[in-house]
Amino acid sequence: MRLDEFLFEDGQGNSYLIKNHLAYMPIDQWIQSETGQDPNSTDLDEEQPDDQETWVNDPRFQKVPDQEFKDYLARQKADQTHRVSKSSGDKRQAAMQQVKQNWSDMPPARDKKARNKDYYTQPYIHGSSIKFMQGSHEIDVESVKRIIKMRPKNLLKQNEKMEHSGGGDIYFNVGLPALRGVAVNEQTNEIIYVNTCPGAGACQKFCYAKKGNYIMFKPSWEKAAKTLNFLINDPAGFDSMLSAEIQKQEAKWGKQGFQINVRWHDAGDFFSDQYLTLAFNIAKKFPNVNFYCYTKLADVMLSKKPNNFISNWSEGASGDQNVIIKKFEAKFGKLKRSIVVPSSMFDKYTEYKTYPDPEKPKKKIKELAWHSDAALSSFKRDLVLNFNVPKDSIITYKELVNTPRGNQPKWNIIVRPGDGDSGANRNDVDGVFLLFH
Repeated sequence: MRLDEFLFEDGQGNSYLIKNHLAYMPIDQWIQSETGQDPNSTDLDEEQPDDQETWVNDPRFQKVPDQEFKDYLARQKADQTHRVSKSSGDKRQAAMQQVKQNWSDMPPARDKKARNKDYYTQPYIHGSSIKFMQGSHEIDVESVKRIIKMRPKNLLKQNEKMEHSGGGDIYFNVGLPALRGVAVNEQTNEIIYVNTCPGAGACQKFCYAKKGNYIMFKPSWEKAAKTLNFLINDPAGFDSMLSAEIQKQEAKWGKQGFQINVRWHDAGDFFSDQYLTLAFNIAKKFPNVNFYCYTKLADVMLSKKPNNFISNWSEGASGDQNVIIKKFEAKFGKLKRSIVVPSSMFDKYTEYKTYPDPEKPKKKIKELAWHSDAALSSFKRDLVLNFNVPKDSIITYKELVNTPRGNQPKWNIIVRPGDGDSGANRNDVDGVFLLFH
């Protein structure tokens, strides 16, 4: 239960939290003391700073020698070759067997443990994007650089899952590579690695953006890499392109009575203050568009935001980030958050069922379904016991869609695979429980 609390302005620009008749230090002062960041530093500045021209020289980015990058590409290409050459159901099998036969210094097959070393330290690159030099089996590093340096055709993506969020809303997202991304310093042609999720902790082990469609298909990684590269080499161009796309979608869907919602990052996070400022500036350009994000960075979660921007604290952050958030919550109250619920908590209450899509009868929908109403009730009881939330605050995503929006935090939402993302973008949602395998 939230405590009775309100803000008091002292007339000198300081905001004090009054909770249960006790006054705490100014929130802005506390945030700055804990995070080292002025929460007001992201206010809109009509004149972009000089470093808006490019961010590629950020000292936090890792410069990678071409030979080191080439060795990694060879391992990735070899992994694909070993796998596909053994897959009788893959049309590329014969071609990969030929590559395997002729690639004299091909890296050996690796087990999962060996591959995991690259999983945590290297950006994901699809094997089909890695080419050989003409007439040889030497990895062509420059061809990969050319892919990365191409500007994406668009920045906004309408996620199929998000399309079903209902209620007259339409959802788009902007995505980056998960955990670590690769870019090219277009001033020097050097490879650089960017830690796109600097607050990531335990979530790295089950990151959904490091599996499934994000890595199965070549266009997915290429789009994410092009987006990151565009952002850090030409942030002003990125800003202009994204703003134009939002304006176009607002004109298209606004006339039909839809509310436009933009999620920052189906993968990635705000890896720099400059990037966060860019996002807030865009939100201020479009006051009738709703923007939101999930973050594992305390300074992002606690920063002063535009009124049309909502942040969700995402569980699984690194220890130092969690410490700051816990300190804040101990002083000022609970923050909105999302929690990935382990499958061991809901497997016994659910099963997957398949049925025709009502909108596309020839298409099948696979849905995680409750065994019974009693099973759902038991699961809610488990959430109460494990996460200390009021039972009457827990509702399903379908129930949320049919619930009028409010302004005060009230609901804790159960989100199954395939459900929409409305809970993250509503002020009346206190928490989101993600049931992902």
